[in-house]
Amino acid sequence: MGFSTTFAASSCYTVSTLNQLSAEYSKQTDRDLEPYMATAMIQNAIDNEAVDPDTAHIDKNDKVADQMWAKTGLSGDWEYKYHEGYYKDGEYEVFQRPGHFEGSTGGDNETAFDPYTGKLDDVADGKMDGQKIISTREFIYTGPEKYTPPDMTN
Repeated sequence: MGFSTTFAASSCYTVSTLNQLSAEYSKQTDRDLEPYMATAMIQNAIDNEAVDPDTAHIDKNDKVADQMWAKTGLSGDWEYKYHEGYYKDGEYEVFQRPGHFEGSTGGDNETAFDPYTGKLDDVADGKMDGQKIISTREFIYTGPEKYTPPDMTN
């Protein structure tokens, strides 16, 4: 399973969304999301037509997180909300400036992670790279706070 150069070059929204889910996965399991799991999560969203297989554009904002999350094996659902401009009152946000997306890093949501450069951006002023944040995609997790593995001692 591989992704095209075109897909990779335009995947900032898809990867930023994946990073938000990865943070919840780590919170629940006390483990980092493995690269093979990340690939499987994106592929599941493609297979279920939530992400375009050629361009990486998210075609179904309201379904993409649930499609990716299904591959973790964890329970819970994701709700999607769109906000005009800069919104930082949730736990998992993806910020948009013209032509690019970055995901919040949690906490006060005043920093965002750029999936292309691997750097953090200060977004407290409502800007990324000096450009105004034009919208925020909020992903809200509804499910158990912590994964409890089954008791296998019996």
